[in-house]
Amino acid sequence: MPTSPSKDQLFSQAALEWDLPRLYQDLGKIKGKSLSSKTEKVHLRGLLCGYSPAEIAKQLHKTEAGLEVALSNTIYHYVKTLLGKTEDKVNNWNQIRRWLAAAGYKMILTNQQTPGFSGPINISSRVINMTLIGNGLMLVNIHTSLVLPTSANVGGEQEKRGSEGSGGKTEEGKEE
Repeated sequence: MPTSPSKDQLFSQAALEWDLPRLYQDLGKIKGKSLSSKTEKVHLRGLLCGYSPAEIAKQLHKTEAGLEVALSNTIYHYVKTLLGKTEDKVNNWNQIRRWLAAAGYKMILTNQQTPGFSGPINISSRVINMTLIGNGLMLVNIHTSLVLPTSANVGGEQEKRGSEGSGGKTEEGKEE
C-alpha cells in the first residue's frame, strides 16, 4: 500500500515559484513567532500552488469546512495583516495568491534559448524589499539568479551563479 507524502512534501512545487523562506519569515513576524507549524505551511503552499481549500482538504484528509475555518484564522489573517489589507475581505482563496504575487513573493521564472550558448538560460528574480526614499522615489532591491550553460559542462550539468550582493565594487569604487 503506497504511503501518503509527508506534510513537508505536499505542495512542495510552491518552492519553485515562490520565495517561501522570506514569506514564512514575514508571516512569522505577523504571527508573533515563527511560522513553524507544518500545518500552516502546507496550507499556504497548497494555496500558492493554486489548489482550492476543497482540494487541499482532500489531500490532507480533512473536511473542507474545517480547513476553511483554519485558513481564515491563520493564513488569511496573517497575509492580510502583512500586506496592510486588514479591512479587506477574502472573497476568494485565489486572492491570497494574487496579493502575495503583487507584493513580490512570487519569483519570475524564464527559460530562454540564447544565441551563443549551447543550452537554455534559466533566470529567477524576486523582490527583496521596497523602501520609499523620498521625493516620490522608491528603492527596489531585486535578487536575480542565473543558470548558464558553460563550455565546461560535463554531461549537460550547469553551474549556478547567483547575484545577491557580490560584495565587489562598482566602476565608481562604491561598495555594492
